[in-house]
Amino acid sequence: MNLPSCILLLVGIYSLTTPVHLTKNPHGGTSHEVTQQNHAMKEDHGARESSPVRHQPQEVVIQSDRAPSRRTRGINKRLLLGALAWHILQNSNRPPPPPPPDTTPPTLTHCPFVGDVTLPSGQTQACINIGQPTYTDDRSKAVRVIQNGNTPPGGCFPEGAYVISYIALDDAGNRNDQCQVRFSVKAIHCSSGPPKVAHGYKETCTPITPLEDVLGTTCTYRCLPGFRLENPTSQSTVCIQTGDQEAEWSGNLTCQKTNCPDAESPPHGRYSCTDGSRYQSVCRLECDVGYAPSTHKHSMVCQADEQWSTVAAICVDVKPPKFTNCPDDVIAYAERNEDHVTVTWPPLQAHDNSGDEPIVVQVDGPLNGSVLSTNGRKYRVVHTATDNQGNGNNCSFNVIPHAKRNKGEKAERRRKK
Repeated sequence: MNLPSCILLLVGIYSLTTPVHLTKNPHGGTSHEVTQQNHAMKEDHGARESSPVRHQPQEVVIQSDRAPSRRTRGINKRLLLGALAWHILQNSNRPPPPPPPDTTPPTLTHCPFVGDVTLPSGQTQACINIGQPTYTDDRSKAVRVIQNGNTPPGGCFPEGAYVISYIALDDAGNRNDQCQVRFSVKAIHCSSGPPKVAHGYKETCTPITPLEDVLGTTCTYRCLPGFRLENPTSQSTVCIQTGDQEAEWSGNLTCQKTNCPDAESPPHGRYSCTDGSRYQSVCRLECDVGYAPSTHKHSMVCQADEQWSTVAAICVDVKPPKFTNCPDDVIAYAERNEDHVTVTWPPLQAHDNSGDEPIVVQVDGPLNGSVLSTNGRKYRVVHTATDNQGNGNNCSFNVIPHAKRNKGEKAERRRKK
């Protein structure tokens, strides 16, 4: 019930509970019955309508100096109750006035705090339970909270700086954006990426990161064909912490050349190599004087499979034997008055550089000890000496048989000449 309605109701109650009587107006009188006054007013109204004479208006004066009668009080009570019932009925159908609009945002009671996080060795993410802010509101039972800023699945954050902000909305749309969670996920790094290994390559690194240099990263290496790790039991390097925020790679991986079997020197020769028996070394066969490689491929290369490219050659004897007593022409004189003579010469001998005794054979001419005619003919004698490699040499000389003459014959022959 509003204030104007209350005032009207009180005025009505007062008028109904207060006794009234009428007094005569100085300008004309009536009885003090209300009904008579009303009747006189009606007659006066009719007279004014029928007569041109104007009458003065009657004035009614309400006085309250008399106490109401019992009958009057009963009537007044019934009238009062009816007025109250009518007023209540009229106001019961009216809706209550709307409340004033809500302009107060939710109140932040708790905003989460997350400090900076340093990743442990071998980890690339930090799993953080940030929690939720809490709010209260003077009217809304529930406050809707909206999170701005991407939170990775599972709440695990890689290295980086993060800002997670929250907006709280009540039913009226009032917002509170005072809650912001700021933190950083930090990692310790080696001074550089995985080390480079000469004649080798990086096979894998775990954990997998863009720069592969996070504390705890383990990288495994392999060597190129023809090379092997100097320490076969250690094939990896690890980023280890050396200071508060410092880290370095462990170990010193080295790929060195593989080796072929030693190139053994053959008899009467030796191998001259550019890098011993190691990978890519080239070995050439050098033979002693009088010897040569057994094949035209007298060099070999150490391959990645740790085998030589060709079968090792040997040095073979290429120098023929040499006769040590090959004579000049052999002249044989027959006895006086004889026309035949026995021709002889020392047994021929030969020497070979291999140290083996060569085989000496007469291949042409009269044999040693033959009887030859003294007819002035020359006989060609040829011997060969052959070593074990088939190298041969010849010894050739002439055998000339002569008849023996006396001094007179010799002088005669000189004169004829």
